[in-house]
Amino acid sequence: SEPVLATYDQSQPIQIPEPILPRGRWHHGLDPLMLSAGGASPKAASVRSRVWKNHADEHYWGTENQERMRTGKPPRRTNPATAKVETASVDLISARPYWKSTAVDPFGDAT
Repeated sequence: SEPVLATYDQSQPIQIPEPILPRGRWHHGLDPLMLSAGGASPKAASVRSRVWKNHADEHYWGTENQERMRTGKPPRRTNPATAKVETASVDLISARPYWKSTAVDPFGDAT
């Protein structure tokens, strides 16, 4: 006889899983994808702003970019290939910043 994989027992309460992402009021240093206290997902603009605010203290961005990032704006740089000024972007699924001119890794980042 094969083992029973799952059974439903009416005498046991249904377990509701906890949300994967934290909930509450976001502040500097928390996950940019953090849900509101009611469980609503943040808007794309909020995620972008949170990412830049979290990265604003990293010194390699430069003083001018750090000031932009503290207000939630993306950093800028001169593209070495085209010599044009470009603005960084944020991947809204992973909340990771990247430069638009940078090639996308087709295999993704496993970490």
